[in-house]
Amino acid sequence: MPDPASFSDLVREAFIDPLRSVLIVDDQYPTWEEILNSKIEAGAKNDALDARSEKKSGPRNQTGL
Repeated sequence: MPDPASFSDLVREAFIDPLRSVLIVDDQYPTWEEILNSKIEAGAKNDALDARSEKKSGPRNQTGL
């Protein structure tokens, strides 16, 4: 007679093994709009968008994008 499955085996079978991909959402990462806005000359920049982007602690502020 086969061994009864443990709870962790059942969880793995039901929730872990079926996964094919994972999407991680990071709200501190800059949006395309913020990245492109940072490349525009000062007079044409969207100041509100620039201010929002500066508040984030993501890669834009670490690498100076």
